[in-house]
Amino acid sequence: MTERTHEQVRTALAESNRQIAHITGKMEAIYEGLPRDETAIADLMQATGCDRERAVAALESYAAGKITALRDRTASPGPTDDAPSDPAVKRFRDMLTG
Repeated sequence: MTERTHEQVRTALAESNRQIAHITGKMEAIYEGLPRDETAIADLMQATGCDRERAVAALESYAAGKITALRDRTASPGPTDDAPSDPAVKRFRDMLTG
């Protein structure tokens, strides 16, 4: 590769990293707000039959796990999915089922 090609790649990677950081920040804000979202709390209580305290605790745990996963994925990009094997999803389900 020529020096110009190397520079183009570095520029493209820098822009990609900036966009990833921006999107990650927005997603973190969404997850951080989830345990205070009255609609999410009410929907979870209705869907699972759990009380408000358990719903909020489950949402807090889920949000914390998802934020950690986001940060880990940003540090080490790779495939992502919300498969049941995702630790945040598993903790969320475990908290609701007791």
